[in-house]
Amino acid sequence: MRGTERSLTTPQRPEAGFSFLEILVALLLFSVLGLVLWSGLASAQGLVRKTIQRASLSLQILQLDTGLRQALGRVRVPFWVQAEAAVSQEGSLLAISWLDGYPEKTLTLQLRDGRIRIGEAGAQGSFGPFPGARLRLFLDEAGRPQGVEVSIDRGGETTLLLARFGSNPL
Repeated sequence: MRGTERSLTTPQRPEAGFSFLEILVALLLFSVLGLVLWSGLASAQGLVRKTIQRASLSLQILQLDTGLRQALGRVRVPFWVQAEAAVSQEGSLLAISWLDGYPEKTLTLQLRDGRIRIGEAGAQGSFGPFPGARLRLFLDEAGRPQGVEVSIDRGGETTLLLARFGSNPL
């Protein structure tokens, strides 16, 4: 009998573990934490995408700048000739004479569908697309053509590229 008396008089210990309410609260906290992390990752992914697009556009502008400077550097009027580079403009097409020092060779620059094409007869390089780009002559104070100016609108900010003809001093 003694064994039964003891079991009746000793207090029962609660079972080890969590109650149903504690588990629900933990699940709620984890789901809120998961939502916060998920939205943070989504915004970070959007930021990475924008950064990649801007870097790609910057690279395209750098390639255009290099191509433009190389091409216009080839427009050279020999010092012994008293002439200037002849420039004709028809809409979005610029034709510049004295390519490689020969008056009959012509360099063409054209802006069409946001793409800038630079080249000579038979060989052209294409850069872009640059929506909102403008192509025009760069003139000195006397109104003589000195090079080409390209302005590119990059969503609120404008990038301006200036390239001089090869025989023009800085």
